[in-house]
Amino acid sequence: MTSSRSWSMLDHASTVHQLHCESLAGPDDQPIEVDPARTDEAVMRYGLAARGIYNDLKRVIGQVGGLLILAQASARRDAFDLPSLVHAEELCGDACDRLASLAAPGRLDAHHGRLAQAAQLVSAGLAALRDTRLDADRAPDLAAASGALSRAYALLQSTSDSRFGMMMVDLRHACCNCGAVRQ
Repeated sequence: MTSSRSWSMLDHASTVHQLHCESLAGPDDQPIEVDPARTDEAVMRYGLAARGIYNDLKRVIGQVGGLLILAQASARRDAFDLPSLVHAEELCGDACDRLASLAAPGRLDAHHGRLAQAAQLVSAGLAALRDTRLDADRAPDLAAASGALSRAYALLQSTSDSRFGMMMVDLRHACCNCGAVRQ
């Protein structure tokens, strides 16, 4: 006896998130959950500013990672001519500029240092892609860009702080898979 049940992803999409789920509705920049009574003002200012930089670097890593997959799968340089690479370079430059002007409260110097290292590695990955794009005589060598972005991802992950909404994958508002509805 064969089952008439379909196992396609679309059949189960409604069981993953219900229609009223907040995670389907809005942008990825959800309100933060910092208790002002327990966090001093300098830390709050730093956390809010660092969150924007963190999210931009995370976005760039994701965009460029997708371009690396596209370039590797096609073995062509066309992926590097897409406007999304230019956008990623601009976003990274803006994040680096904001990071350079951000002062960390003393106890957050290590956090700022790791965020700066991640930004430098993202910039190095983008530069490696630029070099690959310019060298049209050889097949694209994506190892330098991929390695820099992998290290940047690991560093960025080490700067994650859920109190300020700095998480690689934000599941705070997921309703059906993580048990938020059951709480």
